Amino acid sequence: MKRTILLAAMALAACGPSTSRYEQTQQPVTPTGTIYVRVLDGNTLSPLAGVSAKVLGVDTPLTSGADGVIVLKNAVVLSSYLFILESPDYVRQLVSMTLPGTTGNSPLQNPVASTTVTMVKGDGEIKGVLLLPTGKPAANASVYVDQRQSGAGESIATATVGADGTFDLKGLGSRTTGMSHTVIAQWYDENGDGQADYSAFSSSVSVFTGSVARVFMTYGSLGQRIVATNVADAELPPGEDIKFTFALPILPSNLNGAAGSAFTLTDLNRNSVNVAIEPTYAADGVNVSIKPAGGAQLVAGDRYTIAGNVTQASAGGTSNTNATTNFSLSYTFQVRPSTVTPITSQVQNLTVWNPNFSTTVAMTQFNWNTNSFALAWDGVTGVTAYNVYAKDTNSNPAYVLVGSVTNNAAPRVQVTVSLPSAFDANPADGSNQPLSMKNKVTFAVVPVDAYGNWAPLSSAATKQVEDNVPPQTTANPLSRITPLGTSWPFNNYVDAINDDPANPSTLQFRVSYNEPMDLQSQPTFTGATAITASWVWEGTSGNTTSGILTLSIAAGGDGSGPFSIRGGKDMNGNVLVNADIVGSLSGMKELLVNGSFEDASGACQTNGWTLAHTSSMPDPTAVQGAASSGRCSVFVGAPAGVAAATGASRITQDVTLPSLPASTNWDLIARAWYRNVFTDPATGTPTMYQRCRLTDTAGAVQSTIVTNTAYFRDSSSNMSSYSYDYRFLSSGNFTGSVARFVCEADNTAAAVVNGGMYVDDLSLVLFKQGSI
Repeated sequence: MKRTILLAAMALAACGPSTSRYEQTQQPVTPTGTIYVRVLDGNTLSPLAGVSAKVLGVDTPLTSGADGVIVLKNAVVLSSYLFILESPDYVRQLVSMTLPGTTGNSPLQNPVASTTVTMVKGDGEIKGVLLLPTGKPAANASVYVDQRQSGAGESIATATVGADGTFDLKGLGSRTTGMSHTVIAQWYDENGDGQADYSAFSSSVSVFTGSVARVFMTYGSLGQRIVATNVADAELPPGEDIKFTFALPILPSNLNGAAGSAFTLTDLNRNSVNVAIEPTYAADGVNVSIKPAGGAQLVAGDRYTIAGNVTQASAGGTSNTNATTNFSLSYTFQVRPSTVTPITSQVQNLTVWNPNFSTTVAMTQFNWNTNSFALAWDGVTGVTAYNVYAKDTNSNPAYVLVGSVTNNAAPRVQVTVSLPSAFDANPADGSNQPLSMKNKVTFAVVPVDAYGNWAPLSSAATKQVEDNVPPQTTANPLSRITPLGTSWPFNNYVDAINDDPANPSTLQFRVSYNEPMDLQSQPTFTGATAITASWVWEGTSGNTTSGILTLSIAAGGDGSGPFSIRGGKDMNGNVLVNADIVGSLSGMKELLVNGSFEDASGACQTNGWTLAHTSSMPDPTAVQGAASSGRCSVFVGAPAGVAAATGASRITQDVTLPSLPASTNWDLIARAWYRNVFTDPATGTPTMYQRCRLTDTAGAVQSTIVTNTAYFRDSSSNMSSYSYDYRFLSSGNFTGSVARFVCEADNTAAAVVNGGMYVDDLSLVLFKQGSI
């Protein structure tokens, strides 16, 4: 039997009724359903049989039938399932399906979800050539096609460019009508210095079934830059000129005569005076040497800055026509003495802390999105600068320079650095999060002496940091749990008391975290013994920040009361500890028997109720589909078509109230849903009362839930439906331990009349308030 409970809105004052209405349905079966995935051939659109489907979380693999349909039975309502589709000669496909779940707060049984997926043959091939702007092959460059972006499937085809500039990409999705793929050439390092000389670019290609596609790709123009210099490491060997090699020829006018002022050499150790220079220009236009004029020598141990602007030559290599100044340079270096003792001293007592620490975040706490780091160490004698390097476990296996400190002679040296985007462990979300996705960052500090010599990086002091902050450290953890499938007017309160004595009921919640979580971790729910809990993460990647908690309440069980959710881990293994989600579940216990006037088969009856009448009024009767209502009802009064009557007709039920603790968290809520029916005789207007009340056993009225004396014709167009509530606070305004529920129609006039009301549903609920 489906049992409907009608409850009051929490905003209702204890002194009066409200017109709010809530319906909760206890579902007699565990809510499951079926998911259908139909697989078609991408060329013929005909069903594809024999496709293997691995479903994450399901032990038994599935296979499509002759109709191309894959069937997943007994899927849990409101759960998401990932299907991995594989078939020989086809590109693998992934499809995610969620089974719909509820109407209001009533779980659906046997819902259906379906989708259609096309799979394409993986016999496509692209052959190509990748060159540099000079026409040289881009040997060892990397090219790839991401088939997730082209819609072909889930695989990525990669290739390495050969010495002759050719490459071959295989295993691509193809169609007889052509399938567009984007070939991406990754950034390219031509001279092997570890820096990108050419940026990544792409080209679109259509791949047809049975044909090899061709593509010719050339990196963009190199542009002016410095290919080599002997001051790049901030020092110059003694007796050498300053040398630059440019990527493209520069105009001789930059270097000869008065135009030589395009370069400036400044001695920083001698009041920053400018030194007269003599640039020399090589015949190839790309090599430049700069030295002091008049045979002077650079001073050993002094620090210099060389700066200038150069102009790229036109196509002829020597003309000023249409030439523009397009490149500037500035290098600071020190002239190394003939004999220098290598520096070996390393810093001591290196520490790293969070510069944004507060009362809630300790200095040594680093969260997944921490990007600012403060470092301090003991100063080293004879050192004029320090370089700060960082590497990580995900993307940067070699150290990257991330900061420096100069002329800091303090006993304790300090610097704050922010890591560049290369350390973003999760670039897909668009924010810099160096410590997410289990990434760990190691810092190293290297001293630099007065001559620009570095201590060995391999033996430098290091400090590793990682995410060590538990997830969901908020002042109000309950704000992260949301009931699903409910339409409560009670500020999202749920019903954790199962009135069904034969079947379990289900509650579901979405729990959200403030950072990506480890999919292998399983948060645990601790609450009433009547509850069993299960957990499913939403999503299948490391970006997951929420999961679905399903609570099954045993038949007739009380799951209300305190609970806690704990144990979820973030990507770095930090467990939700001091920030557990702690609260209490509310519950509603129906005290009336047969408030909907129907038995388990749906037949209308009055079992559980006492029927009575006075004078010539008849006893109340159970009816099906009365007037405009399709529900079971009880008619109280003298219906049309029978003898008019005087007196009263009533139904009553006595309910023993449970012993309640002295707490304001318990409420008693009474509700009636009814419709008035009257026949107004031509001789006048008689007085007929229709009312539902709560009384004690002596008949003393505790509350009139409904009362109405309006008159209506007995026709569907004039039928009216009413519902009224009354809420008794646990602090008590109810006398006695037994409540008597009374609904009656009472004709107090001298004239005999027909009239009364249909009572559709009655409810007397013990409401246990919780935080959810």
